[in-house]
Amino acid sequence: MENRGYWNPGHHDPTSPNFRGGGSMTTHLPPDAEEVFQRAIPEAGRDGRSWWGLSNNGDWYRFQGGPGEPVHWNGATGASGGGRAIEAHNVPGAIKNHQRLREVLGDQQARVNRLQTELADAEFARDYARLEFSEAVAGATENPALRQMSYGEVLQAARDASSPHHRAAGDLLRLLGIGVD
Repeated sequence: MENRGYWNPGHHDPTSPNFRGGGSMTTHLPPDAEEVFQRAIPEAGRDGRSWWGLSNNGDWYRFQGGPGEPVHWNGATGASGGGRAIEAHNVPGAIKNHQRLREVLGDQQARVNRLQTELADAEFARDYARLEFSEAVAGATENPALRQMSYGEVLQAARDASSPHHRAAGDLLRLLGIGVD
């Protein structure tokens, strides 16, 4: 669903000339309404006319607007809703489920991001180690066959007595200070 944006027409803002009210039943615009809208969820089947956002204090904010218009804050559950608070059971179950899914995925997304960074770092470290090993082999041996081998292949040759490069590979690893076992 396309986010048509948020606007404050001033209906719930006592500092606005468009303020509709006074009295105990007028609900005032919460100061975080625009910020909460940034993470609001559209209500299915409402053509983008109704959005719901969960505030940091746990109250649900409802945002609504006409067809093709930006939406505005027009009510909330809990203390944020004032004298005309929306009852919590009126928040659609699909919206609550979507929010719970976001929270679970958000936790997992942070973990996925951390693991991707660690993997990229490990791949970089591996590639760097391969380059360093190749340079060390080139500087330590004149054997062209060993120069073409990866660390794993040199290690395998050093451990395999039947390898034609067994002795040279073992000598190279000892020269580089790397144990064969």
